[in-house]
Amino acid sequence: MCLISPFINIQFTIIEFIWYITVKPRRPIITDAVCEETSASVEWKSSFDGGAVQSFFVAAFGDAYKSSRSDIITDKGENQTHQAVVPFLQPSVLYTFYVFAKNSIGVTLSEELNCTTLKGIVISSSFIYICLWIYKSTIFVEWFLFHLETSPLPVKGS
Repeated sequence: MCLISPFINIQFTIIEFIWYITVKPRRPIITDAVCEETSASVEWKSSFDGGAVQSFFVAAFGDAYKSSRSDIITDKGENQTHQAVVPFLQPSVLYTFYVFAKNSIGVTLSEELNCTTLKGIVISSSFIYICLWIYKSTIFVEWFLFHLETSPLPVKGS
């Protein structure tokens, strides 16, 4: 307050304006991918969130009608490692993966990473269990067929 004369009082008010500029997030960086027969695990590092809360998802694009995406992943902070699983992929298909970073302003995507899902090869083994027994002069035969299947180990993406 400033006193100029005994009858006039002048008050000064300072108004401060602060603007926060928000932009699209910076591009996430894919660091690793592991393709399995029907899913893939993708890891990436987050970048600057653009000044707003960001989230991520991973999309896989294959041949026509062969695409899928992960659940939405919340940001752990700048330059942190994140991971997501992309389900429902087809065996023996070359997929192109992108990580999408989204905030209230827009969406940015990573560079692509290619990975081929494993072939639908199944290693199997079968055997028969036979049991014979006699009861009151009658021979009984009982048999069971067992079939075991295993899948190959996952292969790292390139």
